[in-house]
Amino acid sequence: MQCICSMFRLPVVGRKSLFASNVARRCLAQKTFQKEASILDSLYSDAEKEKILDTFNRCNEYELQHTRQLNHHKASSIVRHRKDNGNFQTLSDILLVPGVGILGIQKICNVLRTLDYETLRDKTSRADFDRIRAEPNISEKTCQNVRTLVTLDAQLDGITWTKIDRNLLVEGWDHISLFDRINQKLDLYQFLEKLHLIKDKLPEADIYVMERKVFRNINPRMVPFLFNMKILDAMLFTLLNSDFESSVDHKIYMVAPTLVSQFFGLSVGGERVSGQHVLQDIERMQSDVASDVNIPYARWDTFKNLNNVQKEKYANSLLLGVAFYKLIVLRSHRLPL
Repeated sequence: MQCICSMFRLPVVGRKSLFASNVARRCLAQKTFQKEASILDSLYSDAEKEKILDTFNRCNEYELQHTRQLNHHKASSIVRHRKDNGNFQTLSDILLVPGVGILGIQKICNVLRTLDYETLRDKTSRADFDRIRAEPNISEKTCQNVRTLVTLDAQLDGITWTKIDRNLLVEGWDHISLFDRINQKLDLYQFLEKLHLIKDKLPEADIYVMERKVFRNINPRMVPFLFNMKILDAMLFTLLNSDFESSVDHKIYMVAPTLVSQFFGLSVGGERVSGQHVLQDIERMQSDVASDVNIPYARWDTFKNLNNVQKEKYANSLLLGVAFYKLIVLRSHRLPL
């Protein structure tokens, strides 16, 4: 029995050898850190180091990402480490950030050596404006005065609208039928008559928002359809801006289709996917960017009784309104890079 037990007995590493192994590992890590810190310190002049450290100590996550040298995870790690441990005093302090190696730090330092914080901040702000601007440009005064907006998902078969107030309360949403068939032959008189009826059914709001449509793989058969869509947009602009001559203020604005897809992460392989799951997250109060959206129970009942195609139109209209408020009117959020 003694022999059999001894056959299955595992070898034991002595405490002294284990301690020595750990000490050797720590010494090697310390030597590697000192070597990397020395290399990093030798690459830049004192003036460049001061400029780089000033930017690292003032940048937020988004501004660090805008350098195109750091992803979201690494930028977040740098900002979190700075908040927990205080400002970086030397370039070697940045090497202590978990998940950020010397090659990554060297790349961003090479960018920041010629770029002060104010310049980077201005570039980030301009890039934000170019990515999320409305057409026509919406003034800061108009944004401050917006109390309600109505988003319009306009198609030839009808218009789906959502009215949202400044506190992100959904005051109403509905679908108004326009034409029975999207490929039927239409004339301007039909358009005008139908849109006048629709205008009377739309709720009053400070501004109206639409998404600019983008069509791919266009063939000659689509030309009449596209022509009718352009007529629809033009007439809606004219009817909803009827008091433009006296007020000189636009009431209807258009945004790029990428605004909603980027804000809610609805782009897969460059194509827009369904946003219905975002509404489910809103209902469960699990949305990262739209948990403060308030949809009354009566609105949910309306939505749940729709077919899948109608749900998609309602979802598009609602998400457009939320994105427009947060990115353009309130400026409380930014588009991810």
